[in-house]
Amino acid sequence: MAYFDFERTILSYLNNLRMEFRAKPLNLGGIAGADGGTGGPVGGFTGMLPQTRVAYDTTEASTLDTPVSGASLLDNLNHIRYQIDNIVVSGATLDVQEDGVLEGTGITILNFSGASVTVVGQTATISVSGVTVLDDLTDVIITPPTTSGQTLVYNGTQWVNSSVGGTGDMLKTEYDTDNNGAVDEADGFYGTVLYRTTISGTTANFTVSGLSPIYDIITIHLMGRSSVAAVTDTVKLNLNGDNTAGNYYTQNIVAVATTITASEAAQPYIGIISGNTAVASGAGILDTTLINPFSTTYHKEAIGMSTYKNASATSLNVSDTAYVWHNTSAITDMVVSLAGGSFLAGTFILITGHRSHP
Repeated sequence: MAYFDFERTILSYLNNLRMEFRAKPLNLGGIAGADGGTGGPVGGFTGMLPQTRVAYDTTEASTLDTPVSGASLLDNLNHIRYQIDNIVVSGATLDVQEDGVLEGTGITILNFSGASVTVVGQTATISVSGVTVLDDLTDVIITPPTTSGQTLVYNGTQWVNSSVGGTGDMLKTEYDTDNNGAVDEADGFYGTVLYRTTISGTTANFTVSGLSPIYDIITIHLMGRSSVAAVTDTVKLNLNGDNTAGNYYTQNIVAVATTITASEAAQPYIGIISGNTAVASGAGILDTTLINPFSTTYHKEAIGMSTYKNASATSLNVSDTAYVWHNTSAITDMVVSLAGGSFLAGTFILITGHRSHP
């Protein structure tokens, strides 16, 4: 009996130890540290834990924050996921927008034209020079123009789109060289009006002074009637105050009905218009062109054509005129007048300057 009691006692001790081991937590002895951490029971570890036996994290957070459970393998994995989410992967593409509007997709290269790019390590510095800032441009109302010809003007409070600006309001271009708020003769713009009027009373002449030497061509367009007591009157063009007839020469070809005649004169004639005894309401029109008027190499020449009503209500005369001023001076002033009378009310004249480019 004593023998069996001894065996039962041994088995009871062993069973109690097994139950105690089951009730107590297993102390792995690991401590957080570099290279995977340190520590462990005396004698180290035996074998390795299969990765398939590690608990799965269904959250898979991407964060640098330490979880409530503390620093652990879970925290390391969270950090790794965060770093992956916030790096630029080689070969990635961009969507490019302008003011919120998509301009292109799949972009891999951004080319900064006109800018200086300096790369130091992982930092690229872009420097843009030559940028002019319009004062107070932050007040601009960003809206598309609603009418052709609108410009940007300052209304005293902010910049707005407008068709007409007040004095000093125009956002001037390079053509407004005299800063007068208008593109005019002084600015040398292509097709500049040098003189334009329709007279309401009798006028002896039309004068244009102070011409800028910037035009390739000057044209004279006239429609009117003379006060002279005749069927026709001759239009004259005097330049730079030179009233000496002998300094000019005119060759003229006139077609009246079916008859053509030629004439010449030492006079500054550029064409013919209707006189006061021509048919009622009849007038003449004239187009004359001065080419290279500011050259100082050659004499000043012009060519022109005029048509005019005569005494007949049903016929029309035509005149072709060649003109020369025997002087090489650049033209600064011109006077358009008549040989026999004055221009009557209703006469219209337009004098323009033209350049081959603005």
